[in-house]
Amino acid sequence: MSAIELKSNFHLLIEKLEDTQMLQDLYNYVADFALEHPNKIDLSSDQVERIQHSLEQIEQGELIDNQTVKDKIKQWLTK
Repeated sequence: MSAIELKSNFHLLIEKLEDTQMLQDLYNYVADFALEHPNKIDLSSDQVERIQHSLEQIEQGELIDNQTVKDKIKQWLTK
């Protein structure tokens, strides 16, 4: 499977997830991997900083539920 196909499939799986805790766990896993293996994922310093900030927000309980995100995406797509 190509990288494009894998990314597409990964996005589809994430889109189907409704469980906030599962999404948070998945995000934490990927973010931790990215921070621990910067040579495997080519991230800019800005991207690393954003991931670290997001992890801090998660720890503080600053979350947006999946339905709110879906609603915002619909609004963006209709502009």
